[in-house]
Amino acid sequence: MEIYNASLDKGASHKGAILVVSQAALESSYGKVAIKYGDYNLFGVMGYPSKRKTSHGSVKDFSKSGKYKGAISDYFDGIDRKWPDFIKVIKREDFSYKDVDEAFHTGDYYPTDEQRHNGIYAYNADKDANGKNNYGDFLVNQMMPGVDKRFMKSLNYKINENNSRISYINTWFILNDNNLLSNPLTNSQIETLGLERIELIEQNIKMNNIINNSKQ
Repeated sequence: MEIYNASLDKGASHKGAILVVSQAALESSYGKVAIKYGDYNLFGVMGYPSKRKTSHGSVKDFSKSGKYKGAISDYFDGIDRKWPDFIKVIKREDFSYKDVDEAFHTGDYYPTDEQRHNGIYAYNADKDANGKNNYGDFLVNQMMPGVDKRFMKSLNYKINENNSRISYINTWFILNDNNLLSNPLTNSQIETLGLERIELIEQNIKMNNIINNSKQ
Protein backbone atom coordinates (compact mmCIF):
# COMPACT_ATOMS: atom_id res chain seq x y z
CA MET A 1 0.00 0.00 0.00
CA GLU A 2 2.85 2.43 0.80
CA ILE A 3 4.34 2.09 -2.68
CA TYR A 4 0.93 2.31 -4.33
CA ASN A 5 -0.09 5.41 -2.36
CA ALA A 6 3.29 7.10 -2.87
CA SER A 7 2.86 6.56 -6.60
CA LEU A 8 -0.60 8.11 -6.53
CA ASP A 9 0.88 11.10 -4.71
CA LYS A 10 3.25 11.50 -7.66
CA GLY A 11 0.27 11.66 -10.01
CA ALA A 12 0.26 8.00 -11.08
CA SER A 13 -2.84 6.36 -12.46
CA HIS A 14 -4.05 3.10 -10.92
CA LYS A 15 -2.15 1.03 -13.52
CA GLY A 16 0.87 3.30 -13.20
CA ALA A 17 0.95 2.72 -9.45
CA ILE A 18 0.68 -1.04 -10.02
CA LEU A 19 3.62 -0.73 -12.44
CA VAL A 20 5.74 0.84 -9.69
CA VAL A 21 4.65 -1.90 -7.25
CA SER A 22 5.69 -4.40 -9.93
CA GLN A 23 9.10 -2.75 -10.13
CA ALA A 24 9.60 -3.18 -6.41
CA ALA A 25 8.50 -6.82 -6.71
CA LEU A 26 10.87 -7.46 -9.62
CA GLU A 27 13.86 -5.74 -8.01
CA SER A 28 13.42 -7.30 -4.55
CA SER A 29 11.85 -10.71 -5.30
CA TYR A 30 8.59 -9.58 -3.69
CA GLY A 31 10.46 -8.03 -0.78
CA LYS A 32 12.41 -11.20 0.09
CA VAL A 33 15.84 -9.67 -0.61
CA ALA A 34 15.05 -6.50 1.36
CA ILE A 35 14.00 -8.66 4.32
CA LYS A 36 16.95 -11.06 3.99
CA TYR A 37 19.54 -8.28 4.21
CA GLY A 38 17.50 -5.95 6.43
CA ASP A 39 18.29 -2.97 4.21
CA TYR A 40 14.67 -2.18 3.20
CA ASN A 41 15.87 -1.64 -0.38
CA LEU A 42 12.89 -2.43 -2.63
CA PHE A 43 14.16 -0.99 -5.90
CA GLY A 44 17.79 -2.08 -6.13
CA VAL A 45 18.96 1.50 -5.54
CA MET A 46 22.75 1.80 -5.56
CA GLY A 47 24.67 3.84 -2.97
CA TYR A 48 26.02 4.05 0.56
CA PRO A 49 25.79 3.08 3.36
CA SER A 50 25.44 -0.49 2.16
CA LYS A 51 25.04 -4.03 3.51
CA ARG A 52 25.42 -5.91 0.22
CA LYS A 53 26.72 -5.70 -3.33
CA THR A 54 25.52 -6.83 -6.75
CA SER A 55 27.19 -6.85 -10.15
CA HIS A 56 26.13 -3.21 -10.45
CA GLY A 57 27.78 -2.10 -7.21
CA SER A 58 26.84 -1.43 -3.59
CA VAL A 59 23.13 -1.54 -2.71
CA LYS A 60 21.94 1.29 -0.49
CA ASP A 61 20.85 0.53 3.08
CA PHE A 62 17.71 2.35 4.30
CA SER A 63 17.53 0.69 7.74
CA LYS A 64 18.53 3.93 9.48
CA SER A 65 17.04 6.42 7.01
CA GLY A 66 13.30 5.84 6.94
CA LYS A 67 13.25 2.10 6.17
CA TYR A 68 10.60 1.33 3.49
CA LYS A 69 9.37 4.94 3.44
CA GLY A 70 12.95 6.08 2.98
CA ALA A 71 13.48 3.59 0.16
CA ILE A 72 10.33 4.71 -1.64
CA SER A 73 11.20 8.40 -1.22
CA ASP A 74 14.75 7.85 -2.50
CA TYR A 75 13.40 5.90 -5.48
CA PHE A 76 11.11 8.74 -6.56
CA ASP A 77 13.87 11.30 -6.05
CA GLY A 78 16.07 9.25 -8.38
CA ILE A 79 13.30 8.90 -10.96
CA ASP A 80 12.72 12.66 -10.95
CA ARG A 81 16.43 13.32 -11.52
CA LYS A 82 17.45 10.62 -13.98
CA TRP A 83 14.31 9.26 -15.68
CA PRO A 84 11.65 12.02 -15.53
CA ASP A 85 9.87 10.59 -18.58
CA PHE A 86 8.84 7.62 -16.43
CA ILE A 87 6.61 9.96 -14.41
CA LYS A 88 4.73 10.65 -17.66
CA VAL A 89 4.34 6.90 -18.24
CA ILE A 90 2.92 6.12 -14.79
CA LYS A 91 0.38 8.93 -15.13
CA ARG A 92 -1.23 6.99 -17.98
CA GLU A 93 -3.64 4.07 -17.81
CA ASP A 94 -2.40 2.72 -21.14
CA PHE A 95 1.27 2.04 -21.79
CA SER A 96 3.40 -0.69 -23.33
CA TYR A 97 6.76 -2.19 -22.47
CA LYS A 98 8.25 0.01 -25.18
CA ASP A 99 6.98 3.12 -23.36
CA VAL A 100 8.75 1.87 -20.24
CA ASP A 101 11.95 1.12 -22.17
CA GLU A 102 11.95 4.54 -23.79
CA ALA A 103 11.53 6.26 -20.41
CA PHE A 104 14.19 4.14 -18.68
CA HIS A 105 16.64 3.90 -21.63
CA THR A 106 16.35 0.14 -21.59
CA GLY A 107 15.39 -2.46 -24.23
CA ASP A 108 15.68 -1.07 -27.75
CA TYR A 109 16.50 2.34 -26.22
CA TYR A 110 19.56 1.10 -24.33
CA PRO A 111 22.26 3.78 -24.65
CA THR A 112 25.61 3.28 -26.31
CA ASP A 113 28.75 3.49 -24.18
CA GLU A 114 29.29 7.01 -25.49
CA GLN A 115 25.75 8.06 -24.57
CA ARG A 116 26.07 6.54 -21.11
CA HIS A 117 29.33 8.41 -20.53
CA ASN A 118 27.54 11.61 -21.52
CA GLY A 119 24.83 11.21 -18.90
CA ILE A 120 22.15 8.88 -20.32
CA TYR A 121 21.50 6.27 -17.66
CA ALA A 122 19.82 2.92 -18.26
CA TYR A 123 17.64 1.97 -15.29
CA ASN A 124 18.78 -1.64 -15.56
CA ALA A 125 22.07 -2.65 -17.20
CA ASP A 126 21.48 -6.41 -17.26
CA LYS A 127 21.62 -8.14 -20.65
CA ASP A 128 20.68 -11.64 -21.70
CA ALA A 129 22.92 -14.20 -23.40
CA ASN A 130 22.26 -12.49 -26.75
CA GLY A 131 23.39 -9.12 -25.45
CA LYS A 132 19.86 -7.71 -25.29
CA ASN A 133 18.32 -5.72 -22.45
CA ASN A 134 14.65 -6.62 -21.93
CA TYR A 135 13.79 -4.67 -18.79
CA GLY A 136 10.53 -3.10 -20.03
CA ASP A 137 9.26 -6.46 -21.25
CA PHE A 138 10.16 -8.16 -17.95
CA LEU A 139 8.54 -5.39 -15.94
CA VAL A 140 5.23 -5.28 -17.82
CA ASN A 141 5.02 -9.09 -17.80
CA GLN A 142 5.65 -8.99 -14.05
CA MET A 143 2.82 -6.52 -13.70
CA MET A 144 0.05 -8.33 -15.58
CA PRO A 145 -1.45 -10.47 -14.31
CA GLY A 146 1.03 -11.49 -11.59
CA VAL A 147 1.56 -8.44 -9.37
CA ASP A 148 -1.85 -6.92 -10.10
CA LYS A 149 -3.54 -10.18 -9.08
CA ARG A 150 -1.41 -10.59 -5.93
CA PHE A 151 -1.99 -6.97 -4.92
CA MET A 152 -5.76 -7.33 -5.20
CA LYS A 153 -5.64 -10.56 -3.16
CA SER A 154 -3.61 -8.84 -0.44
CA LEU A 155 -6.13 -5.98 -0.30
CA ASN A 156 -9.05 -8.41 0.03
CA TYR A 157 -7.17 -10.27 2.76
CA LYS A 158 -6.57 -7.03 4.69
CA ILE A 159 -10.20 -5.94 4.26
CA ASN A 160 -11.38 -9.26 5.72
CA GLU A 161 -8.93 -8.90 8.62
CA ASN A 162 -10.19 -5.37 9.29
CA ASN A 163 -13.80 -6.52 9.16
CA SER A 164 -13.07 -9.22 11.74
CA ARG A 165 -11.50 -6.66 14.03
CA ILE A 166 -14.39 -4.21 13.52
CA SER A 167 -16.85 -6.99 14.38
CA TYR A 168 -14.83 -7.80 17.52
CA ILE A 169 -14.87 -4.14 18.62
CA ASN A 170 -18.62 -3.89 17.94
CA THR A 171 -19.22 -6.96 20.11
CA TRP A 172 -17.33 -5.35 23.00
CA PHE A 173 -19.41 -2.19 22.64
CA ILE A 174 -22.68 -4.16 22.60
CA LEU A 175 -21.70 -6.17 25.67
CA ASN A 176 -20.59 -3.03 27.48
CA ASP A 177 -23.77 -1.10 26.58
CA ASN A 178 -25.88 -3.98 27.92
CA ASN A 179 -23.85 -4.28 31.15
CA LEU A 180 -22.75 -7.81 30.29
CA LEU A 181 -19.05 -7.33 31.06
CA SER A 182 -17.63 -8.22 34.45
CA ASN A 183 -15.15 -5.37 33.95
CA PRO A 184 -16.93 -2.56 32.06
CA LEU A 185 -14.90 -0.58 29.52
CA THR A 186 -13.43 2.66 30.79
CA ASN A 187 -13.98 5.91 28.90
CA SER A 188 -10.37 5.75 27.75
CA GLN A 189 -10.83 2.21 26.37
CA ILE A 190 -14.06 3.21 24.62
CA GLU A 191 -12.31 6.16 22.99
CA THR A 192 -9.31 4.06 21.90
CA LEU A 193 -11.47 1.31 20.41
CA GLY A 194 -13.73 3.86 18.73
CA LEU A 195 -10.77 5.57 17.04
CA GLU A 196 -9.38 2.20 15.95
CA ARG A 197 -12.74 1.27 14.41
CA ILE A 198 -12.88 4.57 12.48
CA GLU A 199 -9.35 4.01 11.16
CA LEU A 200 -10.16 0.46 10.04
CA ILE A 201 -13.34 1.60 8.29
CA GLU A 202 -11.39 4.36 6.48
CA GLN A 203 -8.72 1.83 5.44
CA ASN A 204 -11.41 -0.45 4.00
CA ILE A 205 -12.97 2.41 2.03
CA LYS A 206 -9.59 3.23 0.45
CA MET A 207 -8.82 -0.41 -0.35
CA ASN A 208 -12.27 -1.02 -1.83
CA ASN A 209 -11.80 2.06 -4.03
CA ILE A 210 -8.52 0.57 -5.33
CA ILE A 211 -10.22 -2.76 -6.09
CA ASN A 212 -13.10 -1.02 -7.87
CA ASN A 213 -10.67 1.10 -9.92
CA SER A 214 -8.87 -2.06 -11.02
CA LYS A 215 -12.13 -3.41 -12.51
CA GLN A 216 -12.72 -0.37 -14.71
